[in-house]
Amino acid sequence: MTVTSLAVGVAVGSAFVGHQWGLALTPHGISHRTPLGRPPAVGATGGTFAFEAHEPGLPDQPVTYDPCRPVHVVVNEDLAPSGTGPLVSAAIHDVSAATGLHFVMDGSSHEVPDHAGNRPISGATSTVNPPVLVAWTTPDAVDALHGRTVGLGGSTSVADQLTGRRHYITGTVSLDAPDLSRMLLRPRGPALVQAVVMHELGHVVGLAHVDDRGELMSGRNYGLTSFGPGDRRGLAVLGAGPCV
Repeated sequence: MTVTSLAVGVAVGSAFVGHQWGLALTPHGISHRTPLGRPPAVGATGGTFAFEAHEPGLPDQPVTYDPCRPVHVVVNEDLAPSGTGPLVSAAIHDVSAATGLHFVMDGSSHEVPDHAGNRPISGATSTVNPPVLVAWTTPDAVDALHGRTVGLGGSTSVADQLTGRRHYITGTVSLDAPDLSRMLLRPRGPALVQAVVMHELGHVVGLAHVDDRGELMSGRNYGLTSFGPGDRRGLAVLGAGPCV
């Protein structure tokens, strides 16, 4: 099956390691901002990974979410196949564990992506982050889900007004409800569907496709149901971005 990302600008490269700390203005002066979690320690080599976007003029630094701020998530389950709620929750848990990013489930939503798999983001700024939308939908509603593509994922970034650095503020995952309903009936079906959600959330936090059968972020799924070694290296880097 082919799994496609919404985001563009795929590039492969090394990246900075370690957290960068931030400062916040409060009524009591300046205080340090610290990440809400930390990515796990992973091997320095092995596997393949790529990032969706890099900071302008800094090819070794990927665009990331702010690790000092929770990533809120809402799920549109209007068309969700029965029993898939726990699979989505487990996928979010796996991405959170691999990045150290703190995900917060904000419940259900009836919001839907547009025909391109995007959605208008109103009122978004560098400090106001709409929740990530995970939506069960159909190829009739999202054109890119026609054919063998069963999911789309990507995020929107903005530039910080003080530093000019870009960071992600929200994202969208579109899941092909009819195709994934059929996938559930296969051997290991639930695990394969969960892997699709993990793949799309990998795009949301900033991973791009790679040409490597051993990675879940391969553009074509070869039956993997967990992140590969390169996926985990890339996710750890994405979770170690700077506080905004």
